[in-house]
Amino acid sequence: MTSGLLTVDVGGQRHQVGPGSLIWLPRGIPHTFANLSDQPVRTVGVITPSGLENMFAEIAAYLAALTGPPDPDTITAINARYGVTPADGPPLI
Repeated sequence: MTSGLLTVDVGGQRHQVGPGSLIWLPRGIPHTFANLSDQPVRTVGVITPSGLENMFAEIAAYLAALTGPPDPDTITAINARYGVTPADGPPLI
């Protein structure tokens, strides 16, 4: 984390991650994160092995081309192409 406060749930354990912090999101363990503050959050992420960055680029391109709200099924389909399954349960609040 470089700035802000990010709320992260990893395997059912909630963490508040601030500047200078590091959090590990292990493959195969459900995780989600959200900015629940009113301040911007900036992070640096490292993904190994490589390839998943293409999912984020594809989602960003889809969102940039929208003129209305995103279709959740389209996001789910993009995720599935990269082996990503959305976390079950309600969003973090």
